[in-house]
Amino acid sequence: MGRAIAHLAVATVYQWLGLLTGLMLACGLAFLGWLGGNLLGRWLHSQKLAKLPPIESVYQQMLDLLKAQGYPKHPAQTPLEYATALRPHYHSEAAGAIDEISQAYVLWRYGGKETSYNLLRLRLQHLIRDPQGLDKIKRLPSNR
Repeated sequence: MGRAIAHLAVATVYQWLGLLTGLMLACGLAFLGWLGGNLLGRWLHSQKLAKLPPIESVYQQMLDLLKAQGYPKHPAQTPLEYATALRPHYHSEAAGAIDEISQAYVLWRYGGKETSYNLLRLRLQHLIRDPQGLDKIKRLPSNR
């Protein structure tokens, strides 16, 4: 009888170890799948941006950055309306960069006028690297 109980106890321990090992493996695979999906999405987005004309690529990157900051562009807004709507929310230098990129995009898209890609790229890099430029500076006071 003692042997049967010992055998049952050992089998139960192995079952629990197998279950825990399976759960850890499933969690690890789920994490790798999630990570792979995110990396694939980023890679596909970068490939899409690489296929765009340079000025449009800079404009789309700016839209992505501003969307991440909580200011997505509404589909009905024109690029210049969007830039104007953002002006009160950003420092003057950041707002100027947003205006400049938006105006260059509109001139290129609708007027066929090329603007210096390098200058626009520098303005976008400044927006990306300058955390102060992307801080929301106007906060509405709470009426409590």
